[in-house]
Amino acid sequence: MENYPILYVEPTSSSVDNFIENFTFNVLILDLFVYKGIVMTQLMPNEEVIADGILPNQSIRNDAQKRILSQAHQIFKDVIIQFVQNFDDVNSWINQEVDLQMPINMSPIATGDDNMLWGWTGQFTITANNQNSICTDNTVQITDQS
Repeated sequence: MENYPILYVEPTSSSVDNFIENFTFNVLILDLFVYKGIVMTQLMPNEEVIADGILPNQSIRNDAQKRILSQAHQIFKDVIIQFVQNFDDVNSWINQEVDLQMPINMSPIATGDDNMLWGWTGQFTITANNQNSICTDNTVQITDQS
């Protein structure tokens, strides 16, 4: 459980134009749906599993779900801010020659075995400078050496 929350990034597409390249990624911020050490989705609503003397009823489950979604949403916004404000911070891990296309539409998600991972998903499109110009002929001539 110490490896959560996680940031998962999956490339989905790329496009090349005269002087820019666009990269599109699915981005997920996920955390375990856990309360007092119990993975909440592994419990049935009527199970009497007690963690530290507290029965995880539906209200506690809802509170845990809201906490996870709230924290994952804030992490998602922090990642976005790294791109949006990268021009101000010379120590940023974001290259200053990339731009994140806004707005970012995010959706809550439940995934994994028994929906035990909760969080947010969204799609990032990042625009970067393209050093190659499609106006320039970059082909290599191959000559027959026989």
